[in-house]
Formats: sequence, C-alpha cells, structure tokens
Amino acid sequence: MVVKNLGTGQINQCTAPPLLDPAGHDVTHLLHTATDVVIKHDYAVVTVHPQDSNGNPFVDTVTVDVSNCFEVKTVNVDACISTVDIQQGLMIIPCVEINGSYVTVHMARRGKSENWEVTFLGDNIHINNYKHHHHDDDDDDDDD
Repeated sequence: MVVKNLGTGQINQCTAPPLLDPAGHDVTHLLHTATDVVIKHDYAVVTVHPQDSNGNPFVDTVTVDVSNCFEVKTVNVDACISTVDIQQGLMIIPCVEINGSYVTVHMARRGKSENWEVTFLGDNIHINNYKHHHHDDDDDDDDD
C-alpha cells in the first residue's frame, strides 16, 4: 500500500510493512489483492479479494492503522484572531472556511462608510490542510 500526497505527489513512507490492524496484528500479507481504500480518521478500510479454501475468490475488507500517516497539527489561537484597523480601513479575517478549505480574507473599507470589500483572498499558511473534526461523525454517546 502506497500513500501519496495528492498535492505534491510525494510518497509517504508511513505505510511501509509491517502494516498493522487496530489490534496490532501484521496484516501486510492480506493486502496483495487490495483494490479500494477508504480512510476514516486513523484507519484505512481496504477492500481485498482473497480466495477461499476451494480457490474461489471472494470480497473482504482489512482495516489498517494509518495514524502514522497523518500530521497532528496544532493551530494556535493567534493564527485565527481577526484584526481591524479603522484608521487604515483594513480588516483581516484569517480563518474563513470556504468549501472545506480555510483561507485568509482581507477587507478594505470604502472611504469612511461602513461598507467593506474583499481585497485579498488566499491560503492561511498556519492552517494548511487543517480539517475540522465534526462531532456529528462520532459514534460515542456523549454528544448533546
């Protein structure tokens, strides 16, 4: 199994054998017929096509712990604090979610009015590749 950063094409070595299931068992030998991979949190669910004892192929899945493949990123609160300079007429909003990505927005005030317009929209380097974890996806019972 090879993991590649789709943005850069760089191969990630975090999936070098032995590949372990959540219980810590080596499942590398089960992956030679892998066709599809779905990632959820720290696990890859891999579709495999082994053969039964009679030599008949069947479809199964193998779960692989891929937690080492993901960078744990801490975003400092300072990286997302909006600022405004009324004298200069500039407002900077560093953490705006647009279509699942987080960007920085700069807005300039039009004259002395209360109207603002976007003058810059770009990646926020402090939170590149950050994915907000929605608790709605959790399967625990402590959500209210």
